[in-house]
Amino acid sequence: MIRSPTCDFRRPTVDELRRDPSLPPYTLQPHVVVAQVLPIETIAQRWGPNRDNNMRLMHEFDPLRRYMYLPPLPGDDTGQQWAVDFTRTDSVAIELLIDQRSHQLTFAAAQHLQYKLVLASTSIYTDRAVFDPPMT
Repeated sequence: MIRSPTCDFRRPTVDELRRDPSLPPYTLQPHVVVAQVLPIETIAQRWGPNRDNNMRLMHEFDPLRRYMYLPPLPGDDTGQQWAVDFTRTDSVAIELLIDQRSHQLTFAAAQHLQYKLVLASTSIYTDRAVFDPPMT
């Protein structure tokens, strides 16, 4: 999952690119920060004896600072649940990601992602309503 906000590296806008496809789509940063998205069971293995309580908290409130809970994707018959691990990140060249998007977060999920990034980085609880994520 890309952690860097797309507004930081996407220039020009999508509309400008549609009008003139010869424009370079990404210019500001040559890379983005990505975080691992793992099956929730993989994350739960790290929790030891407190596993059941942490799993309950993850499902009910998603309060764990280092992770973000992702419910099963629509149409996924397996019901696989996921977690974003904010502690294991890396930089990836944008060129490797062009046309590789498989899913897009909803607005509410993107707001929650921004909330979790602020919480994981600063330990500050912020009202989710203040976040206005770019949906490009």
